[in-house]
Amino acid sequence: MFGDQHEALNSDVLEMSTRLHENDTPTNRRALIHATSAYIEGCAYGLRQTAIERDNENRILSEGDRQILSETSYRLNRTGSVQDVPSFQRFERMLLFTFRSFAAVHGAPDYKIDTTDVKWRSVKTFIKLRNRITHPKSASDLECSDADIDATLVAFEWFHDKIIEIGKLIGLIPERGA
Repeated sequence: MFGDQHEALNSDVLEMSTRLHENDTPTNRRALIHATSAYIEGCAYGLRQTAIERDNENRILSEGDRQILSETSYRLNRTGSVQDVPSFQRFERMLLFTFRSFAAVHGAPDYKIDTTDVKWRSVKTFIKLRNRITHPKSASDLECSDADIDATLVAFEWFHDKIIEIGKLIGLIPERGA
């Protein structure tokens, strides 16, 4: 799909997980969280770009869908000309939209993520954790508990599993034994 980027980011998470296992320090805990965040955000961006490229061929997404995928909005500047501006969406909503859109342009318009799943709750916990340590308001915001690390690893596993699941669903990843 966007192999080189995925491989590099995946390797970062695995490396930081190994470092944390060998030397459990606050710095290594935060580094694992940052690496996991980069993995999820970078791969999700790759999925969005791939969805846009694929939609250029078959045009099934609405213009609004395409704008959200491109993370762009428009406004008029002082001279009355159209200007592109970044569009920021809530992280968890964008993840759900990204997977749904990617599946749709690859022929699986009914694909949905189960947001009642316990792993999805860990993803939501991870997002709060990521926001807390990325934008700390106090020193205590930088502390990462064992439960925080567990949520981080579950979020990584969840995202990785969803990429594989959707890849198999749309035929990009062959089923084992097939």
